[in-house]
Amino acid sequence: MSGFLLITQNITNMIKNSFIIWIFAFVFTINITSCQHVDKEIHYIPENFIGSICIIFDQNNGTPVVYKNDYRVYKIPKNGILKSKFKKNTGVVTDEKSVKFYYYKNDATSKELEWNYNLDSLWYKDSLKIAVFNHAYLFIKDAAVFHYVVDTIKNKYKYNISPSSIEHIKNSIDD
Repeated sequence: MSGFLLITQNITNMIKNSFIIWIFAFVFTINITSCQHVDKEIHYIPENFIGSICIIFDQNNGTPVVYKNDYRVYKIPKNGILKSKFKKNTGVVTDEKSVKFYYYKNDATSKELEWNYNLDSLWYKDSLKIAVFNHAYLFIKDAAVFHYVVDTIKNKYKYNISPSSIEHIKNSIDD
């Protein structure tokens, strides 16, 4: 009889372990697939703008949601802070072509700015070239904020998120 109990107990443990593995695989698959989709984006930046840019998402008094050829359109104002009605763009950028940055002049002409989600490849290029770098998501006053810098590559260490810049962003967020 004890052999039967031992076999039953082993089968029960195997079923429990299989169940745990299946649950883990299911949760892992859901997490991976939910992170795959990211809306493509076009950022229009005022011609000759140099400095930090912030996009504050989910703002009631933000700019309307606009798409152009399946790309989200962000038109950055001259002060570098865009309040948008778009929700935060979630997912993983796996292709440089899914996010584009342009200088614009009177909505008619534009010049594409270089960026790379693998920033190391930019540092070997012309350090006087204007590029987009130091991009990161911040959460300030429960708002998602996408921050990046437009400047020459040689100035990449000039930009930090300081308490005064966070205070400036806080003042722009809807209450």
